[in-house]
Amino acid sequence: MEKSRKFKINVRCSDVIDECERQFGYERKALRAKTKDPTVTKGRHTAVYLCRIITGKSYPQIATAIGYK
Repeated sequence: MEKSRKFKINVRCSDVIDECERQFGYERKALRAKTKDPTVTKGRHTAVYLCRIITGKSYPQIATAIGYK
């Protein structure tokens, strides 16, 4: 599957995660916690999806950015 990106932007996963926390109204580092609360999980899944799309990083790289590895 070829990744098509129209724009080359320099965004780090941590930037995406921080913005998701801000948009969802979570405390700082909430998405990096290993909680299974459904509201936080939804935000975490959104952050992972956006990291994948925006940065093009692999899932293991994203997991490292979130703090799961």
